[in-house]
Amino acid sequence: MAEESPLVALQRRQIEITFSQYVLARDPQMRQKQYERLRELIAHAGPDFDYSQLDWATMDALRRLGLIPKE
Repeated sequence: MAEESPLVALQRRQIEITFSQYVLARDPQMRQKQYERLRELIAHAGPDFDYSQLDWATMDALRRLGLIPKE
């Protein structure tokens, strides 16, 4: 497997952080905002983005939310 580019590493980290904020959000409006941000980050991830490099819990939850493709 090729090494992650700095841009892809940044995108992965942004997705993981935004997911953490989504999980911690108690206010439904804030949670929806974080969900939309996740959709945006994932939509703008380049073709080199490897979902398997995400934290396992994040990847599993994003699959259950329908934001990333199933294996």
